[in-house]
Amino acid sequence: MNISNSKLIHNYEKNYSDDLVKNADIIWIQSNAIKHSFYSKVVNTARKWDIPCRYFQYAGVQKCVQQIMELRLRE
Repeated sequence: MNISNSKLIHNYEKNYSDDLVKNADIIWIQSNAIKHSFYSKVVNTARKWDIPCRYFQYAGVQKCVQQIMELRLRE
């Protein structure tokens, strides 16, 4: 997993594009900060292209980065 090539997408639907999801290796979702309609679009596109979705367990940025790094070390 190369996090240096990561993209953060705000949950405004006007920023959504299937291309952002279908070209991803993995999708990380902050479930406490995403609109339901946006979540559905992202997850449905990920399922269509067989892209794994992971969910952050924390709200803080530092803990989220730690979670990504822990997964990266296990791979």
